[in-house]
Amino acid sequence: MNHEVSPYLNGEGVIRDRRVALAAGGGLIEEVVKEAAQNNVNVFVTGITINNDHTAEVHALAEALEMNILGGTHYSTEKFACIQMADYFQKLGVPCEFIEGKPWKETRRISGRKYFDMSDYWEFRTPETKLEDHQAAN
Repeated sequence: MNHEVSPYLNGEGVIRDRRVALAAGGGLIEEVVKEAAQNNVNVFVTGITINNDHTAEVHALAEALEMNILGGTHYSTEKFACIQMADYFQKLGVPCEFIEGKPWKETRRISGRKYFDMSDYWEFRTPETKLEDHQAAN
């Protein structure tokens, strides 16, 4: 993923049968973890980067199933679908471009609100600012 991930090692330290499950946008759905285990998968890549009260149930399930979790940030696990969507719209003749961003690693959740570790992100930028920066660079 070209950046630090949050590994939660709950089982074997190797990828079993060369199979990995990827859940982009469904990492908290317990049925997804169960289905991966039923298919002899022991490594689950998802956007979940933290184990806290919001994610505790899926972490407990993964531990019980000896399923390793690699929390790769939501951005890094979901950007590939966005790239494909941009390509799709381009093929329809609709001007569209995927603009590379930077992953944010969730560090904690307090009172139902997410907080992100922004230490490696130089400043908050709106989508409009990002687009302007991208256009200026090209």
